[in-house]
Amino acid sequence: NGITQDEFTRALKRLKKEKTTLIIDSAPGLGAEFISAAKSADHMFVVANPELPSLSAAYKTIQVAETLGVEIAAIILTRTGRYPGELNEEEIKEIVGDHPIRKVPEDPAVPTSALMAQAVVTAFPRSPAAVAYKKIAAEIMGVEYKERFSFWDELHRMVYGDLASV
Repeated sequence: NGITQDEFTRALKRLKKEKTTLIIDSAPGLGAEFISAAKSADHMFVVANPELPSLSAAYKTIQVAETLGVEIAAIILTRTGRYPGELNEEEIKEIVGDHPIRKVPEDPAVPTSALMAQAVVTAFPRSPAAVAYKKIAAEIMGVEYKERFSFWDELHRMVYGDLASV
């Protein structure tokens, strides 16, 4: 049905030898899958929402990662700007520590793209969340972010409108 933890760990080690950058989207929680992925990581990006339950889980993840010797490259806060009472950056740092914070705004294009079974950066490349994700990706890769749209992006925009306002 699936693969064993040992097979997963060996596969990660082989991939790490072949690729300069490997991003693993691990399941939430601190189970064996997470531990295997974390042990193979040089850096970790912890994704959370700017609310207490999510940040508490992120804090636990950070503690385990640091115990394993994994550097926390950044905290990526998703769904920011949803409501006025969300935690601010200072409050967030009090919970998760003094790690760099990157923000992805709340954006109706995200659930819409999920219904379309597409990534938001593909379905709605000009939406606020897509642009934020692309900026974070550029930073991770160490390149300058410059917005470029393909012919297909422009055609999509003409057919469906400017999807930044979905």
